[in-house]
Amino acid sequence: MLLVRAVYNPERADTRSPKFGDERRKVVSRNGRYVCSICEVDFDRYNQCWEHVNQHVGVTTCHVCAKIFATTHSLRRHLTQVHANLVKKKKK
Repeated sequence: MLLVRAVYNPERADTRSPKFGDERRKVVSRNGRYVCSICEVDFDRYNQCWEHVNQHVGVTTCHVCAKIFATTHSLRRHLTQVHANLVKKKKK
């Protein structure tokens, strides 16, 4: 199993963020850049980078038709609209 995470790269940042341990509960830096650890594309926002990384590892790939989506929300919507006959609804 391949584990991938979005990595903060201070060399690609406009300014350095505070030490990561001190700011663990916050987004690393408002001025920071987040870099895909697979292809090194950088993003302004952590969630944009995380969605991008998910595309690499197949988290947002449709298991029926292999179409790739930017977010898990988009994938769920696709599954319910396009492959509705194959998707079982969860009972609450």
